[in-house]
Amino acid sequence: MISIIFSTQGGWGDKVRLQLHSGIFHQEMPSIDRVESLQGVRNVRRIEAHGPTGSSNSANISKNPKAVASKFSTTEMPERSVISAISNLERKRRNQSNQIISLVHKNMQAPTAPTYNEKMLANYAPVYVMLPLGVVSNDNVFEDKTGMEKQLKELRAAGVDGIMPSMSFHQCGGNIGDEVTIPLPQWVLDIGETDPDIFYTNRKGNRNKEYLTIGVDMQPLFDGRTAVQMYSDYMKSFREHMSDFLEAGLIIDIEVGLGPAGELRYPSYPESQGWVFPGIGEFQCYDKYLKAEFKEAATNAGHCEWELPDNAGEYNDTPGSTEFFGLNGTYLTENGKFFLTWYSSKLLNHGDEILDEANKAFLGCKVKLAAKVAGIQWWYKSDSHAAELTSGYYNLKDRDGYRPIARMLS
Repeated sequence: MISIIFSTQGGWGDKVRLQLHSGIFHQEMPSIDRVESLQGVRNVRRIEAHGPTGSSNSANISKNPKAVASKFSTTEMPERSVISAISNLERKRRNQSNQIISLVHKNMQAPTAPTYNEKMLANYAPVYVMLPLGVVSNDNVFEDKTGMEKQLKELRAAGVDGIMPSMSFHQCGGNIGDEVTIPLPQWVLDIGETDPDIFYTNRKGNRNKEYLTIGVDMQPLFDGRTAVQMYSDYMKSFREHMSDFLEAGLIIDIEVGLGPAGELRYPSYPESQGWVFPGIGEFQCYDKYLKAEFKEAATNAGHCEWELPDNAGEYNDTPGSTEFFGLNGTYLTENGKFFLTWYSSKLLNHGDEILDEANKAFLGCKVKLAAKVAGIQWWYKSDSHAAELTSGYYNLKDRDGYRPIARMLS
């Protein structure tokens, strides 16, 4: 006889006595001493009835316990009496089971939380949360230690596994759900005053200061460093100053920012510039650095005459109102396909470069690196998938734009 802890939710449950018969677990049921019928009590041979549980997480209790008579066969008893006897036994068995369960629940203490490794062995999906925005001020001040301690205790009590640090290289503010504004570092903004092309730019020349353009990933414009080198230095500094927490296993998951709102995408639908759902958004590749890269790529492809799109509409247009995304639009032409391939490839290369630096920075640490991909679902059922294309996801009904991203992340 063995005792096994089980529950329908795969966690800590009630103790149920199971017995192994012929390699199959059975739940042990109360022994039967007698049969009660309308005609009195008949003694029977004492046996143990078992209900097979099979191999499921929770045991299935047999609803038809059987008794074997020692002197009288059941055929000698009126059929109605047999049925009544079985019903009475079943009712008593259920009552007894309910009493036991009630007693266990009444005296059961709160279980000890399983360890992280135990959860992983049970195919447990860990849950991490971000710290509230604005925990540390722009002046590097921890504003509300008491309040933060209270929130962390509440998270622990709710079963949350931990906090996920975020390597953020973007501005907070200007996106859906942003309740505070945390801009890029002032010294970066100062460089942008003299060279505004370090920021993403739409066709009309509007600058988006929430993230540096991919065009400066390899440009040494920041005191001799490129944008990717700055991101790398930040992650190396984090490892150096948080080494105690990393070695102790308190930090086991790190999110690496790859674009606006931390997501691998272009800032194609900024609320700060008037976009409202479900506008198609705009391409963000008109800074001088990306324009030069596109011209070089087109020239190398033998089409020096090709230019960046000038017919893709504005933030709040619909696909059908533009030449680029409309019926038989530019996106289906050789020029359009070349541009979309280049535009999406730049995004993939950007993510790949930063994640390579993250792998180097945290080499040897027992941490998992996470990245975010945006869920651009609006206009998904239109042929051109306009909102996805402006965001950098070259996804069409006959072209999977997310598989290359998955390969890059793997």
